Amino acid sequence: MLSHLRPADWATEQPVGPVGTDRRVPGRSADSFRSAPTPEAAFDALYLHTAPHLVHQTHLLTGRRGRAFEAVDHAFCRAWDCWPEVAVHADPVSWVRGCAYEYALSPWHRFRETVTRDALAPNGPMGTAILRLRPLHRRTLVMCDGLGMTIDEAAAELEASPAATRMRLLHAHAALQEQFPDGEDVSRLREQVRALVDDAASATVPTAGAVRAESERRTRLLTRTAVGAVALLSGLVAASMLSHAPQHETSGPHPRVHGHAHVPAAPHGTSRARGASSPAEPASTSTAGT
Repeated sequence: MLSHLRPADWATEQPVGPVGTDRRVPGRSADSFRSAPTPEAAFDALYLHTAPHLVHQTHLLTGRRGRAFEAVDHAFCRAWDCWPEVAVHADPVSWVRGCAYEYALSPWHRFRETVTRDALAPNGPMGTAILRLRPLHRRTLVMCDGLGMTIDEAAAELEASPAATRMRLLHAHAALQEQFPDGEDVSRLREQVRALVDDAASATVPTAGAVRAESERRTRLLTRTAVGAVALLSGLVAASMLSHAPQHETSGPHPRVHGHAHVPAAPHGTSRARGASSPAEPASTSTAGT
């Protein structure tokens, strides 16, 4: 998805450092994005402040840097398409993050791994251990332990119950303890996950304007494809109806029956012209009476 962008469309490297106490978005609230003078400015502020962090997080979830950039690109293109909805959302960062996580962990990517060159590159032993977890457990672990979200916040974003979210987190901790048999407790493992999320390298992401232009290009392409499909379907239906239309026989000379011209019977309720004789009955000759 990023191959169409020119080098000028890419921003300079943006360092992704510690994200603060909850490590989600440092120092920005939803109101700060809504206070921008134009929708473009609000989107650009959200993108520049969030995209590098999301690249690192999706890389932890997938272990593939190419897919991480692709997921973030997809998420922000969708965000610009649905900007009226995102702009009034209680947490725009949560909206984009959920979209990026869903795309990154989509099961259909496993069919692409055999043909793509996006090699698996986990972040050290803990990154490798995280990739061995189930996708939902992996996502819950990064959100709760890595980003500092509470069980209720993670459950709301995952659209799951708090009980189910808590069980996923417990299963993730148990699986990590099995992979690190050195007697490390859960608190130590959580600190390692938190440090892994905080220890983000610099990321080079496309400019916000390039992402908006790509989103609009995809919308136009989708609209044209839909219009073309409807036109093609309408043409096929019309051609099918014309090919099955009833064929009317052309009028011609009446067939002859036993040497006489066959005249169709007169319609019901009509009478022959006075003095006309039937072609099948020759007219009788009258003789003068003497």
